[in-house]
Amino acid sequence: MAYGLGDFCKYIHPNESWFLHNSRGERLYSTHSSGRYSYHLNPAATGWREFAGSRMANDLYGANKIGYDGIFLDNVALRTYKLRKQLKNSDGVVKEFGSDSAYRSAALGYLSVIGEKVRSVGPLWANLIDDSTVSVSDYLPYVDLLDGFMNEAWAVGYVGRSAPDATEWNNILSVAETALSQGKGVLSVVQGTKDDYARQRYGVASYLLISNASSAFFRYANASAYREWWQYDNYAVTLGAPKGKRYQVGTAWRRDFDCGYVQADPTTRSGTIVQTECSTNQTPADTTAPTVSITTPTAGSALSGPAVEITAAANDNMGVVGVQFKLNGTNMGSEDTSSPYGLSLDSTLIANGTYVLTAVARDAAGNTTTSAEVSVSITNSTTSAPIKTITFQDGCLSGSLCSTGADTQYGTGASIANTGLSTASTASALVNGNAYFIESFTPVDTLYGSFYVKIHSLPTATIRIAQIRNRNADGTSTTIGELWLSSGGVLRLQQGGSTTVIGSSSTLAVGTVYRVGLVQKKGTGSDGVLQAYLATGSASFGTPFAERTAGAWTTQATSFTFAMTHANTQTINMTFDDVKLDSAAIPAP
Repeated sequence: MAYGLGDFCKYIHPNESWFLHNSRGERLYSTHSSGRYSYHLNPAATGWREFAGSRMANDLYGANKIGYDGIFLDNVALRTYKLRKQLKNSDGVVKEFGSDSAYRSAALGYLSVIGEKVRSVGPLWANLIDDSTVSVSDYLPYVDLLDGFMNEAWAVGYVGRSAPDATEWNNILSVAETALSQGKGVLSVVQGTKDDYARQRYGVASYLLISNASSAFFRYANASAYREWWQYDNYAVTLGAPKGKRYQVGTAWRRDFDCGYVQADPTTRSGTIVQTECSTNQTPADTTAPTVSITTPTAGSALSGPAVEITAAANDNMGVVGVQFKLNGTNMGSEDTSSPYGLSLDSTLIANGTYVLTAVARDAAGNTTTSAEVSVSITNSTTSAPIKTITFQDGCLSGSLCSTGADTQYGTGASIANTGLSTASTASALVNGNAYFIESFTPVDTLYGSFYVKIHSLPTATIRIAQIRNRNADGTSTTIGELWLSSGGVLRLQQGGSTTVIGSSSTLAVGTVYRVGLVQKKGTGSDGVLQAYLATGSASFGTPFAERTAGAWTTQATSFTFAMTHANTQTINMTFDDVKLDSAAIPAP
């Protein structure tokens, strides 16, 4: 990234937090045969994220764009093994990260920032490494933030190292299958020597078990000879169209094609590719789309309560792979991949109003059908339990809290002043530095918050503008729900203590008044809820732009902080108004 004239010297010295370090405090680095060396950067460093994202965006579509179609990130690790063991000055420790999970969380935050800046213009791919012992659940969040990925140790591992066992091998294939089903690209690279035919055959057979005709790619090569192309006879085998997905035969896995079959056995690390005479009744390409209809609720139904059952019936000539439910065109939860198809909707987290339900059925060939629309209404009790409405009508100047303002105010008169958000009300404008408000209250199981905001100029780096804190049994507090605003004008929902982005909004326009919602619901250990909403002006909220429904927290919310909620030298120039907190329902506009 720092390829401009003078960049290296300009950025290397004043930005120590951008770099990763060993236990001795030395910057971790690699050496190369050419005599070059390279430092390893800290994916959690806000400055590095913003610099890298802005530089990539400029290269891709900025004034000085250099003609690339997209971005490929090399060596994006899923664990810290390489950093701890394989660098020039590795000593077993990465000072910034005490665990692989902490590193993954930071890496996901980094990918999210890069994606926000480039994915609307060109694809973002990455070479995901150190993956062999990583679970599918830890792997897939990386894939979610990419348009495609490369696995350069596909099926067989790296030369000179132990190959993945049967479980690890199956995880690798499962991740690729999931990515391909989502329309993402997968490049499977098997490394070996030119004449290791058994290794090549096992690798390509493993690839054919999951490949499709549009976005899966394969290569057998050696890391020292990536510029060479090695041709093998099995590349010319004509198998025809696949008849279905892979299935297990003993310790091996097999996939049938119109003109043959492939089989790979991860226990013996062997592969078989067999071409047969194509039958006259070859399976034609599946162009028949599924059928799908919503069975419950029926059109005109009034929905209320925390557990509304939504179901659909779906059929396909080759079998339905999954059904995705949508509310006003926005996904509700994940795709349901097993019949009967359905989900339970907590309608209390959705503003009252009229909505449209649809269901999208998908088959293995990628054909999809959207059901007929079913119009329903959300009619939960409008009885509210207001905690506080902060209107700023009496002004909030330094040292003098207004009677309708927040409990606690931080900042100086120069930082917090009165200005108009609209002609109807007075609001608080935060300009520069660390200036924010805290509203504390009796702990509640569910907190519904909303506020108006207008951005006068975008921040120069990502900043946090709202957070909910929970009270622990020992009297301490923990941050759960957080809203961040990026330098690109995108709101991001995150869980406190993690840089993992749960979801992002569309880009907010400078000078436009928006209404923002943040909902946090106490769970029992695996079902805590976080949601973020966005509406223009005084419109009611629709479906959340970001949502988590499997949170581990079991404590109650006890305070709400908003504005410039953390010490930061970045500039904030925004206006806030009508902060409403409720424990029973989303506040009305």
